[in-house]
Amino acid sequence: MRSLKSYRSQTKEGKPFELKASPTEPIYAYIGNGYIKIYRPNSSKMRFLYGGRIPSPYCFGMEQLPSKGDILFITGGEKDVLSLSARYFHAICFNSETAQIPEHIIESLQLRFRHIILLYDSDATGLREAQRQAGRLAAYHVKHIKHSVWQIYGWE
Repeated sequence: MRSLKSYRSQTKEGKPFELKASPTEPIYAYIGNGYIKIYRPNSSKMRFLYGGRIPSPYCFGMEQLPSKGDILFITGGEKDVLSLSARYFHAICFNSETAQIPEHIIESLQLRFRHIILLYDSDATGLREAQRQAGRLAAYHVKHIKHSVWQIYGWE
């Protein structure tokens, strides 16, 4: 993730636009292979913005995973993936906690990791979606933890 002073692009209709960061409205970028995801945490509109060719399904952190491992965390967002990776844990996220996790990806990951654990936020959406996804993916032995990354490590 990088902070940006500004971001220029064009709409699907070809109309150019520019976003400028300020002390109260910072801009961050997750740069992938051929795409960029812009994150504006304090913006009331256009909080997330995508540029380039977004892979389908979007999965952040997949390129960083080893061929084999013990535990893989699936988190609710890129910041959680980065926080876990900085502490030497394997982690990925999909577009959001409400994104449908493709079974073919879980099937592939199950062959590489002994444990796959959903680690979503502890708000109502995170708890609901972790339980829903764990139910959907029970055949793959996907589990969920009812605490956020921040609570587990005392970062809150």
